[in-house]
Amino acid sequence: MTANVKEPAQLFRIEPRWPVALAILAVILLLALLPERVRLFPAWFPYVFGIALIVPMAAVGLTTEKARWLRVERTILLFFVVVTGVGTLVHLQVKVPPHPAYCGAGCSAAFS
Repeated sequence: MTANVKEPAQLFRIEPRWPVALAILAVILLLALLPERVRLFPAWFPYVFGIALIVPMAAVGLTTEKARWLRVERTILLFFVVVTGVGTLVHLQVKVPPHPAYCGAGCSAAFS
């Protein structure tokens, strides 16, 4: 008898996204001010990822399909974290020379 009774959909509260969007814009500005020699990615990269992060945040607040845009937002954020983490590790591996104490006899000429 209770199988025919429909329960109301659970409402979830969407937290405001504007503080995070402002933080992303601030990071983009700081990355734009970096000199070329210390940049990890090309100059256009922060702008593309900034827009890719901010658009789903805005869509969550402006559309009625909040669950869909929350999934898109979560996927893009995960992709961003993975790409920047892997990029940073690759950059460190390529740019930072190994310490001579851990390198062995093969690196003695490189550090002399």
